[in-house]
Order: sequence, then structure tokens, then C-alpha cells
Amino acid sequence: MLTRSDDWTSAEFRSWFFNRHLSECRTTPDEHILPIKLHENFADCDWLIEENTKNHHTADYCRTDSSLVARRGAPIKFIVRLNRNFDSLKDEIKIELQFGPNPRKTDGTHIICDQKSTNWNLSIDHVNGSNVTCSINTPPNAMIGRYKCAIYLQTGEECVLDEEPDIILICNPWCTKDEVFLNLNSDRAEYVLNDTGYIWRGTSYYNSPCGWNFGQFED
Repeated sequence: MLTRSDDWTSAEFRSWFFNRHLSECRTTPDEHILPIKLHENFADCDWLIEENTKNHHTADYCRTDSSLVARRGAPIKFIVRLNRNFDSLKDEIKIELQFGPNPRKTDGTHIICDQKSTNWNLSIDHVNGSNVTCSINTPPNAMIGRYKCAIYLQTGEECVLDEEPDIILICNPWCTKDEVFLNLNSDRAEYVLNDTGYIWRGTSYYNSPCGWNFGQFED
């Protein structure tokens, strides 16, 4: 039975009826949805080390930890292995990157990558049930160095944060928008990928070459 019906205007009645009807029809399926998290069989995402280092020309870098050496301005692919099938309407994946000892969003050293961000962007390339292939798209002017990485997995209000291996960004002479871009493959082979070479000693009139090990790929 309605109360105060004699005092209600037609607009008030329509508003009351709509809200009552909506509350009666509304279901709460989200309360029973299992929040996404990494599958218990895997400690981290699959960072596709072989594929990424090949595409980024960083396979020669020796690593004694699980970090990934990648070049800025090129996509970094990885696979998120979840505890259940991914639902793009209910689930969300984000990547957090932190650079330096005091990362802050105001100076660009604390970065959140998602599908809505622009400068640093996360794209979902393919979904195969519980395996989600993603890419981190970094800007060609990103700061060079080691980034601490973490993944956010969110379902509704439930959010899980998982630390991931560090990402080490370096310059990208293959990227036309990077200021260090080199147009010729021969130049990139000589000046970027070559681990040994010569340095020249002496004066402008009397000089000689000396073999040198640059050691650029050592950890």
C-alpha cells in the first residue's frame, strides 16, 4: 500500500514506482563472481622472454635475474594466466610501473597502464579462456632504466596486486620516433649490436687503433 499517496505529485509517483520496480528486478550476480587472480600454478605472468628479446633486439643481454630488457617505443607482450576465464565486461587488467627511488605520478615516474591511458598504454590482444595476451606500449621518449612492475587484476570492487619481474628500458634505434633512431641496418649492427670494436688513441696526426671489448651485454 502506498503511503502519502494523496500528497504525491504524478512526477513523485513515477519516480517512486520506477525505483521500486528497479529494486525488485535488480539481481546481484556480481556478488557470486569469482574475482580474477593469477592461476595458482604460476608465480608470475608469462613475459615471453624469447619472443620479446628477439623483437627488441636484446637477446644478447645477459641477465642473472628474471628482469626483461626491452626497447622503448616497441610493444612488450606478455600473457596473464588467470584462475578462470576472462570476462572483458567484468574484469580489468592494469600494469603499474615505478621508476627510481621515489616514484610519483606528477613527474612521470609512477605509471599506471590500462586500455584508457594514452602515453603509456595497455592493450588486450587476444583472449583464450583464462589466458589473456596483452601488450605494454611504451612511448619512444620514455626514461631509460629499471622499472619495478606489478599487475592489477580487478573484478568489480575486488582488486589483486601481484609483483612482476622488473622491466629495463633502453634506447631504440629501430624506432623512427626515438631520437637515437638509425636509418641503416649496417649502422645499427656496427654501433648498437657490436660488442667489440676499436678505439683510436693518439693525436690528430699520429694515432692508432686499439681493440676494445665494450661489454655492453654484461649484467
